[in-house]
Amino acid sequence: ATLRAVSASERTITTILVAAAIAAWFVVAFVLGFVSPEGNAGAQLIGATVFGAAVALTLWPLLWSASRSSPSALSTSGRRSFLAGAIVTVLVILRAIDVVSPVVIIFVVACAIVIEVAFTLRR
Repeated sequence: ATLRAVSASERTITTILVAAAIAAWFVVAFVLGFVSPEGNAGAQLIGATVFGAAVALTLWPLLWSASRSSPSALSTSGRRSFLAGAIVTVLVILRAIDVVSPVVIIFVVACAIVIEVAFTLRR
């Protein structure tokens, strides 16, 4: 298969998404460095949310560049990266309150897979 040329708008979108991902990882570094989660549920929630957002923003341009041939690839990759970020956020929160186990991990991932299959089959 021949790859098509990347348009200027696609380059701009990719640059913005990568810059947002880099900024998100700087926020993660700040939270890890300066916010103590010990006995602070708010800090644990902020840390989990920031970490999940950083994962989602990192995956978005990667998933989009792999599937940019279709017209709805940007929104589809955004949805999939959001699901991955949500999984990370939920698992970090569950780890913070010490209720994570292999069964819970499988359940959370299976829920995300069912959601993605439902969205994919909707068309």
